[in-house]
Amino acid sequence: MYVACSTLCFAKHTLDECLTVIRTLRFAKVDLAVRPHGASLTPAEVAADVGRTVQRVKVGNVPVAAVHLIPGGADPKGDLHAVCRMARLLAAPVVCVPAAPAGSGLP
Repeated sequence: MYVACSTLCFAKHTLDECLTVIRTLRFAKVDLAVRPHGASLTPAEVAADVGRTVQRVKVGNVPVAAVHLIPGGADPKGDLHAVCRMARLLAAPVVCVPAAPAGSGLP
């Protein structure tokens, strides 16, 4: 059994700092949070350069258990596409996305 730590636990820190602390605490995996108003990783950063983001996570040397996306930018579909691409490149088995609010017109 693996125990993962979310980057939300260190929400005020950069991605590099989060991964360093998680690795230092000897967690086996990380739950990578991607949210629009976070210090660690935003959907806009991922969409701007997926390859660079993947390299930043890989340098952290902590396997990714899941990616948790909270969309909030101008292009939510583009953000989802970029985050799913990042998850595939990181071999993350799970991408969590909150459900659309009731009455939003989305299926």
